[in-house]
Amino acid sequence: IREIIQYAEERFITIVPEIEMPGHSNAALNIFPELCCDPAHPSGVYCAGKEETFVFLEQVLTEVIDLFPGDLIHIGGDEVGKAQWEHCHLCQKRIESEKLKDEEELQSYFVNRIGTFLHSKGKQFIGWDEILEGGLPDGASVMSWRGMAGGIAAASAGHDVVMSPGSPCYFDHYQSSHSDESQAWGGLNRLKDVYAFNPIPSDIPAAQRHHILGGQANLWTEQIATPEHAEYMIMPRYSALAEVLWSGPEQCNWDRFHDKMESQLIRYETLGYHYAGSSFTPNASINYELETNSISIAFERELNFYPLRYTLDGTPPTSSSPLYSAPSTPIFIGGRLQHPTPNTHLRAVTIHNDQVIGHAFELIDLPNLATGKTVEYLCTWETAYPGGENKSLTDAQLASKRGDHPHWQGFRKKDVEVVVDLGEPIKIGRAWMQFFQHSAMTRVMLPQHVEVLGSLDGLNFDKIAKKDLKLDESQNAKIVKVALNFDPVSFRYIKFTAQNRAVLPTDHPYQGMDAWIFTDEIGLH
Repeated sequence: IREIIQYAEERFITIVPEIEMPGHSNAALNIFPELCCDPAHPSGVYCAGKEETFVFLEQVLTEVIDLFPGDLIHIGGDEVGKAQWEHCHLCQKRIESEKLKDEEELQSYFVNRIGTFLHSKGKQFIGWDEILEGGLPDGASVMSWRGMAGGIAAASAGHDVVMSPGSPCYFDHYQSSHSDESQAWGGLNRLKDVYAFNPIPSDIPAAQRHHILGGQANLWTEQIATPEHAEYMIMPRYSALAEVLWSGPEQCNWDRFHDKMESQLIRYETLGYHYAGSSFTPNASINYELETNSISIAFERELNFYPLRYTLDGTPPTSSSPLYSAPSTPIFIGGRLQHPTPNTHLRAVTIHNDQVIGHAFELIDLPNLATGKTVEYLCTWETAYPGGENKSLTDAQLASKRGDHPHWQGFRKKDVEVVVDLGEPIKIGRAWMQFFQHSAMTRVMLPQHVEVLGSLDGLNFDKIAKKDLKLDESQNAKIVKVALNFDPVSFRYIKFTAQNRAVLPTDHPYQGMDAWIFTDEIGLH
């Protein structure tokens, strides 16, 4: 730690240590369970009723103070589960003896007591915006992460604030919506989002705006295993954040920043950094036209000073492939337009010096015989995840690897069962259904099996094909297209069923809880 502090000081950087309390403390409390309310069931939350808790934390903070020369000590304070305090006789005794109203004020007591200790050692303390709950002591600073409302309230009340809202300051969120984007926690904070950040909102009275000390990006590393991955998540977004925080919104100009990034990327490369090319990844706007059974695709990129090339036969684009010119001239696929073949396989990617930068956009199997057709739901989606509602599965709109992407349609503890009306009997030999899974981190799982049935009258269905799916315990989020191939058959109505696993298995982090299915598109060929 001393070596790191010295390294930082030589570069005029002050490290602010964070010792999390009273929650988020599993690491400490698994080793010192006697500091929990119930030592037999460590909860990750310190007991606020035991004096031993404060003796321990004061000893820890004394060591921290001796190591770190800066004025600020971060004490966390976020996401504190207070259920154990409600059932702990010592915590309830503390509430009574200190004449507190409830557990919220008990947290305020906890924070105030630690703050008083730090002040006695000549230090100031800062905590996440939850420390506002129950009252904030004089001299405390706030780091606002749940949006900017907490920071606005704290600054308006005369407290110093660091703005660090999840959007756009969490660099553990995705940088593009591409399915191959490097593993992230969730959400989407693109380069442009970061550059648009203003840490001093107009809601704060002018006389109190000096309390905004600045902004901060956070990179939580639950999903990050290597330094190279960390660099990927940070760069180039931290260049955008640095400019807007140092220059202020009045001096910032996206077009000028965009042009400067060409030189900045050369600096990254020269220094050997593993920066993200996500800003070069083409983001597609897909429009399906029912009358012509065609799709038009327009691309936009955040950084576009390198050419975008594409192919329509599935081969990887090269420097000699067709050049995509502008969103005003979209690429058409299917129907009566310039590429009528149903087997079109579109690839589009940014290329510079014969090297691919960012991820390639890829579109295959769209449009197909199901695209644009009417779907009857024999089940109901969850209102929190409606996707495109009753058009979600045939609208040619694809979701990304983010579980919160608006095109995912979610089904909780229930099977997916839908019927597609093709309008007339049509011969098909392949069917597919696309799913999201992040089994190790969420409750979204692949179904146990997918089955396809056919009917001529919409009442009596014959089984066409079925595929069983093994439980995938991958740590990473992924999109899985489950395809079934079979001898050609002719039907008007095609039923898709996906069997939900219903309950998460015993070895899952959320064992016993309801399982979900997320799906976004189906196809027939």
